[in-house]
Amino acid sequence: MHVIQPLTDAEWNELIAYIGEHVQDITLKRGFQYYKQNRIRSITMPQSYHIEADVKGKETYHVKVELKNVSASRCTCPMRRHCQHLIAALLWYAERQGRSTHQIINAKILWELKGKKSANPPHQPIPASVKPVEQRKVQADIRSMNVSEWHSLWHDCVTPFSNVIRHDAYLKSNLAAMNTMKPELPPALDRIYRLNAYIYILGKITQSSGPTVYGTGYKTRLALDDAMDLIHSLLGQGIPLAEADKRAWLRIMETLEAVRQLIREYPQNEAMVQLYHQLWQDWIRPNMSDSRLYIDEISALDALIHASNGRAQPFPWLYFKSIMLFYLARDQEAWESLRELSGAIFLTTSHLTPFFDPLYEAKDWPRLTAWLAATGPMLRKYHNERFQSEYLDYWSGMLRHSPEAEPLLFETLAQMLPFSRTYYQETLLTYEKWEQWIDYQLASGGEPLEFRATTLAPIEKYAPEALLPFYHQAVERYVQQKNRDSYKLAVKLLKRLFRMYKKMKQEDRWMLYLETFTARYSRLRALQQELQKGNLQL
Repeated sequence: MHVIQPLTDAEWNELIAYIGEHVQDITLKRGFQYYKQNRIRSITMPQSYHIEADVKGKETYHVKVELKNVSASRCTCPMRRHCQHLIAALLWYAERQGRSTHQIINAKILWELKGKKSANPPHQPIPASVKPVEQRKVQADIRSMNVSEWHSLWHDCVTPFSNVIRHDAYLKSNLAAMNTMKPELPPALDRIYRLNAYIYILGKITQSSGPTVYGTGYKTRLALDDAMDLIHSLLGQGIPLAEADKRAWLRIMETLEAVRQLIREYPQNEAMVQLYHQLWQDWIRPNMSDSRLYIDEISALDALIHASNGRAQPFPWLYFKSIMLFYLARDQEAWESLRELSGAIFLTTSHLTPFFDPLYEAKDWPRLTAWLAATGPMLRKYHNERFQSEYLDYWSGMLRHSPEAEPLLFETLAQMLPFSRTYYQETLLTYEKWEQWIDYQLASGGEPLEFRATTLAPIEKYAPEALLPFYHQAVERYVQQKNRDSYKLAVKLLKRLFRMYKKMKQEDRWMLYLETFTARYSRLRALQQELQKGNLQL
């Protein structure tokens, strides 16, 4: 038996550094999502330092990972290398070797914090970004300040964004200055201080880029991404609080208000939406003793929705209200809020993952089924293959545990037509719903010759009787077009029909049909000629 040799610490660190340098942060997040959603269909280590895996994306892709030479790894997906399928396989390896999966997920952040962005040429350091500050402010007792006072203090020492060109340097130099003035703090308060520093700088960068990320300059976009990576990483570490740590809890609530204020200024910025959600998910919820805070937050959000009163889209507030209702398991009310929201914006699967993921991880299949069925029709306005594929991945995972919910999948996809057309058809074929697939083709005017023979072969084998009307209808449609090309298509399909009738041992039925067909169209000389060429005349 071959013994699998693990990577040494030095080799592991080299792998993490390579991932941080060459793999995009969004790819790392997608790889983590794929791993958590159990999309690895099969995985083996045929030899030390070599992994082979099949990972389900839009299709099932085969990835080969060389642990000692990641650059030589390859995948059959369109990206070929440095893809989310590779990351999913590496997370599998890390967990089984007792390595930290978070090192892979946060590899980009670790790399950038070490200043190893090899893709960026070296640059001259910018002048110090901190203006002289009055001594009393530098020596202020930050421990006793509230979050609002922290932000006021930083206002006096942070360089205006427009005064510098290198946006990544702006981020680093100002964070360094804000950290320098910080006294030694208790662990929880230290994290809250750092989070607010990141949020404050995020607001400054967003102020320079405009209300949304669209149209933002390349370097500004990088600075925004860097700030959000720092925030995601810090929030993802959690913040366990002692029961008596009331001061830290109060600072977290003040941080929530600071985030709300940022959202008031930039309601269309998706980064702010992510920030609000993760703050609740990773810091607030784990430290709550009861559900009263959810109810209080719903009241605050209702006030913000009422205050908007048509002057601005209430997108973030309605969305956040849905999340609070979800936490309270008031699903019907959450769906109503999302339906109202879907009338104002295009909802995508990314908007719904905060609802789907917790249910999937908790294996709460009945509730996940209800959420998938209720929210699917809300996605119908947004025609995008990737989002539909992601939505169906949740269905696939759920049906592995609750196969009895299968009819509801097709009912939901039918409600999403016509935007779900591609996936509705593919899913019917996947689950071998031959007659439903054919009924859809007959109703929508599908063309048999547009489908590959491999697509129709299983139906010809297992449900030939159901397929006959589909072929016959298309033959009649081709003939009615009354041109030579359409006659050729009709004959091509008639020859396929002949093979099917013969395979079904119904030659008499075929002969009667062909006799009637040729007699009915005996005056169409061009058609008769094509029938003769195809050896289909009696």
